Amino acid sequence: MPSTLDTLIGRVADETLRSELRAAAAELRKITDFGLVFEAHLPETLRLPHHPIRRGIKVTGRATVDNSMFEVIAVDGATVTVRRLRQSDGVVVSEQEAGEVQDEGSSARSVGA
Repeated sequence: MPSTLDTLIGRVADETLRSELRAAAAELRKITDFGLVFEAHLPETLRLPHHPIRRGIKVTGRATVDNSMFEVIAVDGATVTVRRLRQSDGVVVSEQEAGEVQDEGSSARSVGA
């Protein structure tokens, strides 16, 4: 899984600049002040298709390959009510948009964040 920095470098159009940035990032990774280095990765999620869906967890659609993410507001039998947290392109939605609750049915699956 690529780090956030690797993902951003991959979006640079100029191939020469992209390779220079990758080399500079590799040099920076060799420096460890405390012996432990954490790098953020995109996305910071893990699909758990058999994990039970319950109130408060983050979910995405089973058949989706995009970065849409929802929070489960309520579960009533096979009906799951969710609130959108991320758009399909991975962009975090505004508080106003997130406040709009939508019924997504039972096609959601859980995702660890």
